[in-house]
Amino acid sequence: MDKIKKVQPLSESTKWREDFPVDEVKEHFIERREFTKFLLLISGSFVVGQLYIGLQNFFRKSAAQLPIKKIAAIDSIQVNNFITFTYPDKGDTCLLIRLSETKFVAYSNKCTHLMCPVIPKMEEKQLYCPCHAGYFDMTNGSPLAGPPPRALARVKLKFHNGDIYAEGMAI
Repeated sequence: MDKIKKVQPLSESTKWREDFPVDEVKEHFIERREFTKFLLLISGSFVVGQLYIGLQNFFRKSAAQLPIKKIAAIDSIQVNNFITFTYPDKGDTCLLIRLSETKFVAYSNKCTHLMCPVIPKMEEKQLYCPCHAGYFDMTNGSPLAGPPPRALARVKLKFHNGDIYAEGMAI
């Protein structure tokens, strides 16, 4: 015996279309109002997210205080000489430079262009970045030549009982 499939009449197989009429052309059409609502919803969520990140960063910076750390004794550094130290964390290298008998400056050792280490050129009173030939003024950390866009981060210094301490960063 061969099995013969029973074919339903056309009207019975498309009955659901009468109960749930869907126009395929209109199904893929988006109205201006729907599109505008979608854009506002997405844009609004981006704005709220950016505000949240900004506020979180603001409160994190204001709550966090950098530790005070002893760098060296004043007498251990000669005039027109420098030493390296880490501040505030182990991976953050810095330079302490003695410009004169009474003037000391300290900067982050990372170039503001691509974070390459800077090298002091004491006779020229400049800090040199060998990666892209960037130069910084040793007295204030501002860029003199090359691609660095801003000054080096400055370490705030404190002097007490013949010792030099780092007490924060001045950007």
